[in-house]
Amino acid sequence: MVNIEIIEHQLGNEETKSISARDLHKALEVKKKFPDWIKYQIKRGLFDENVDFVWVSQKRETQRKDGQNGATVIKECFLTLDTAKEIAMMTGTLKGKEIRNYFIEVEKAYRVQISKPVLEKPKEINLQQLISDIKIVRKTLELKPFEMLMVDRFNPLNSPIKKMGIDLSGVLLLPTELGKVIGKSAIETNLLLFEKGYQIKVDGIWTLTEKGREFGVEIGGKFQQIKWKLEALI
Repeated sequence: MVNIEIIEHQLGNEETKSISARDLHKALEVKKKFPDWIKYQIKRGLFDENVDFVWVSQKRETQRKDGQNGATVIKECFLTLDTAKEIAMMTGTLKGKEIRNYFIEVEKAYRVQISKPVLEKPKEINLQQLISDIKIVRKTLELKPFEMLMVDRFNPLNSPIKKMGIDLSGVLLLPTELGKVIGKSAIETNLLLFEKGYQIKVDGIWTLTEKGREFGVEIGGKFQQIKWKLEALI
């Protein structure tokens, strides 16, 4: 069974999938000595250095005759997969064909791998902030609606309303509905809005003041009414 290590190696200006020519020589079960064999393959295939292959000097530990450890420098040759396939094919043996097919399968597996969608990086969680958020949402259940509005207006970063994903922008309510938010009747709510300077009575009908136009909208019809933003309560 073929098992040749595929590594990333610098060829020219980029990292390229390559293999050790020495490993290929061994896998092909060539009788010729490696230095002579690889030089012949490079010449026969008209391969270009730093494009199809690269020479690398590497230190290897050796043991001297006196038993002491030493080191020697040898020249290793690394081939691109295409170069290795061509050399295997030129060998003209069953072993060469087997190794060439092995490289083809390796490339197929690599192409499948890089074609898979890259999973989005999981969002980093601030555990302390998460705990704080949970506490705020739980506390929301104990807040009265008016209190929730107060927090939403004056401490928006910790607004329980926003934490729960509720969007109150653009909400308009009649005085009766608005009163339910603060636990008051429509009469009490209208009086509150009057005291804030948002509305006055003209011919017995509540009418917006200039100040109140920021918070209310007059609705025409058989009976004129005013709908209010929740901010009018604050």
